[in-house]
Amino acid sequence: MMFIFTMQLFRVPLLVLVILGRAYAPISPGEIDSGWLTLATGGESQQSTSREKSGNPIQTLQTAQLNVEVSTPVSAANQPVQKKKGSHFLSPEHIESIRASWTPERRKRQAELARLQTFTRGPEYKAKIRASWTEERKAMQSQLSRARRLGKPHSNDVKMKLSKALTGKLKSQETKEKMRKSRLGKCKSEATKQKIAESLRRSKQMKKEMLQDPHQTLPKQK
Repeated sequence: MMFIFTMQLFRVPLLVLVILGRAYAPISPGEIDSGWLTLATGGESQQSTSREKSGNPIQTLQTAQLNVEVSTPVSAANQPVQKKKGSHFLSPEHIESIRASWTPERRKRQAELARLQTFTRGPEYKAKIRASWTEERKAMQSQLSRARRLGKPHSNDVKMKLSKALTGKLKSQETKEKMRKSRLGKCKSEATKQKIAESLRRSKQMKKEMLQDPHQTLPKQK
């Protein structure tokens, strides 16, 4: 018990000495706060500069780049113009040559080309479309729309008239005959259809027998 009391007596003076030593200890240059020095002198202190030099090399490089950019400003007129896409740089002389190449005649040709390439048609095209809608075509279109709403089927004559009124194209009898003859070679004859049906019938019969007797093997078809 006496030993513990003696240790407590020595502990209090030691704590007081440590606090006083820290309070009156000399301040090293690296521990100086540069904030109040900047406000007092209007510039960075030498101690803060030496601390930055001995600090992180990446931060030192960034600080040096910022100092160079601030100290040596470059006018925007002397800098090359960078394009939005890629990393190609255009000099001011190149830009002026491009501007000079766009003469009024070239601008007019480009505008005419852009007008033809777009879907906005000119007045000539609109006048041509209006002229194509004759009274007969309007009557046929109204008849077709009404028949579609009512759901009535059309005869072949009406369909031909409607197709001619809608598209302006009607195939002649000679053209239809040629198309019919060209399709004749692609159709199967009755004998061929019967052979195919008979072959399918035999295959189905063999599959049924195979399911009834799993050990039986299917014969090879010739």
